[in-house]
Amino acid sequence: MLHLIHSSWDDFKVKITNRVVQNGVVKVLEIGGGAQPFFNDELISKHNIDYTIIDISQKELDKIISQQVKKICLDLTFTKYHEKYDLIFSQMVLEHLEHPLEFHKNVLEMATNEATICHFFATKYGLPSFLNRILPSNLTDYIVYNLQKRDPESAGKFKAYYIKCTGPIKKTKTWFEKLGYEVLDYNGYIGHGYLGRIKVLGALERSFSRLLLKLNSPYLTSNAILVLKKKQ
Repeated sequence: MLHLIHSSWDDFKVKITNRVVQNGVVKVLEIGGGAQPFFNDELISKHNIDYTIIDISQKELDKIISQQVKKICLDLTFTKYHEKYDLIFSQMVLEHLEHPLEFHKNVLEMATNEATICHFFATKYGLPSFLNRILPSNLTDYIVYNLQKRDPESAGKFKAYYIKCTGPIKKTKTWFEKLGYEVLDYNGYIGHGYLGRIKVLGALERSFSRLLLKLNSPYLTSNAILVLKKKQ
């Protein structure tokens, strides 16, 4: 199913939070949480979350202030982590994987039989991703840090490959199913919001995004949310 981009972050937040609040999930793994963990200390304590973050960067992990988070510096592409979790999720990580096959195999091994795996990621064919691939890095850095007003310290920009990062197309679904996953939900989001701080351009971008949405093509998405479980 396709939606406009502005709802993607809220949709992801609701999906992850509901798994904990409504389903009583306790053992949680966030991949690539780095400097900005999804759950704050209040939610961790309130719902008794056993919360682990795995990130390839010790520098990013060192930015985490909370003492209630287990921090593991590890690259799941090359190294297995022998622990099981009831909820595994990532946000804006998959597009940075150069070797996604090994990563997704290792994630699957860490999931309990009833676990939910949820990934929120940028897709290959969206305009922001296309520009990120063809423009020089100094120009894309300017766009991200000035037009988006992203803080380079807390939300840095990293090299992206977009391998197996598409909207909800059949080929990608089949790829995950062959790895041993069951696809529970797969939503794509159209638009980008990069021009939102410039009133006129932002309005034009939103109008154009609504037009693209009517075409109902998963190849036009900029972001996607993929919800999986281990195939039984």
